[in-house]
Amino acid sequence: MTYDEMIRKSILQACAFHQKVSTQYTGQTMNLKKIKVCDVVDESGNVKDDFLECLINYRQYLQLGAFQIERMQFEKLVTEEMEESGFFEERPIVNTRVKAINSIYEKLNRYRNRIDNNGVAGEYEIKKCLNDLFGIRFILDNAAINQSVLSALKDERKISRYYLRNKEGYVGLHIYMNNGSNSYFPWEIQIWNSRDRKANQYSHKVHKDYERYTKFPGSYRRKMGK
Repeated sequence: MTYDEMIRKSILQACAFHQKVSTQYTGQTMNLKKIKVCDVVDESGNVKDDFLECLINYRQYLQLGAFQIERMQFEKLVTEEMEESGFFEERPIVNTRVKAINSIYEKLNRYRNRIDNNGVAGEYEIKKCLNDLFGIRFILDNAAINQSVLSALKDERKISRYYLRNKEGYVGLHIYMNNGSNSYFPWEIQIWNSRDRKANQYSHKVHKDYERYTKFPGSYRRKMGK
């Protein structure tokens, strides 16, 4: 197996995990391409009840014990297979997270207030805004990803888009997947080089500190839990 094949396999394993969870999920779904942020968040930052309920139910599903077991099994499998590939000097790190409620609220409001090229606020698809309710991160000492691998996965509709974020001390490859369905909440994969880990973690801390000072309605916290 080549390095490119190993990376492709790891991303496909993440896509398969997303597909499995998305098909098993029986809660309310919506067409996340048709719905815009301004459709579900008003100018005062209030989230409409039906969409809020949809978010609550999905987050709760991602916190169920059965899902946590699958989540740990996925992390263990991908870590071991990457380590056994022989392409890394340091042990690869694979971890996952469910997006925090204050982060969801902050992101919805940020997109609600963002002006598009036509001068209109909030005209962004929900699938482009809430594309990381569940996140997977690979931290590798060899993170040179061949763009042809990603391009092929996009052509196959395994991933929807990808880009290299290099801003304010943060460097990471971001990959988004919805397995070709606009009714599935997209997931995110981040691939970091281990040399960027400390700087990236600091950048995340700065962003999280900002989110803590974002006005977050207590009613949403009570509804959505931790």
